[in-house]
Amino acid sequence: MITPTLLLENEYKDLFERYITSQFVFPLIAAVIERKQDGLIFVNCNESPTSYFIVHKFGFCQFFEVESDIRFERQICDFLDSTNNLAGICGEKLRIYCTDKKWSGYIDSLNNPSFAKTTRCRMHFGGIIPSPNLSESKVCEISESNFHLLEQSINLSYGQRFWKSNQEFLSSSGAVATFIDDVAVSVCYSAATSNCMAEIDVYTHEDYRHGGHALDALNVFIRQSILVGVKPYWDCYKNNIASFKLALSAGFFVKYEYDFYVVDFR
Repeated sequence: MITPTLLLENEYKDLFERYITSQFVFPLIAAVIERKQDGLIFVNCNESPTSYFIVHKFGFCQFFEVESDIRFERQICDFLDSTNNLAGICGEKLRIYCTDKKWSGYIDSLNNPSFAKTTRCRMHFGGIIPSPNLSESKVCEISESNFHLLEQSINLSYGQRFWKSNQEFLSSSGAVATFIDDVAVSVCYSAATSNCMAEIDVYTHEDYRHGGHALDALNVFIRQSILVGVKPYWDCYKNNIASFKLALSAGFFVKYEYDFYVVDFR
């Protein structure tokens, strides 16, 4: 099997300008193209490519085409069909954003049981900034002084999953957390920020769920993001009712739904 060609260094800027003006933009993918986060970009040719397959180091990936190239499309599908090709690139899972039904059709035609198909919702913020409330007094910005407390109670490998280091996470993610005494019970941060767009990630400790702690952290994160000119974006599985309701409560609405494929290499 032939491994697809990788994007040349001098082509990243052109791709970024094309991608951020396209219909389906994900900050995690844009961050790879912008070189803010690690990943690989496969292309249909070395010179003036028009078809791309972008893979984030944490496994999120997306097909992006300026012009269709059937040869490249088949090449990528063959490459994906042998899932071990990507196991060493993106950790434990491959997570494919399929906003184009053509690519869903390609993947479905592989009849590969390793690909679990679901539906996700892309949610945009409605523009009504949430007003501060008393319970948000427990929400603090994450910095070097309290980062150890966050890791003690909610350790999500912050400097490895998305960001390149703990220092980058602290300086670039806009992380906030709800604290009860010295225990971080819920955290909200940007998994990736690119072109003034933030991909929100929220997690609440299992022992403190259903107490409104996530919404407090989320509302603070939204206000702080908008204050510095960054638009927050939400993405969740259609059947994840808790995540969906949380987003609605914070002022997000469904922009579109799309097919999403997960390959677990474990």
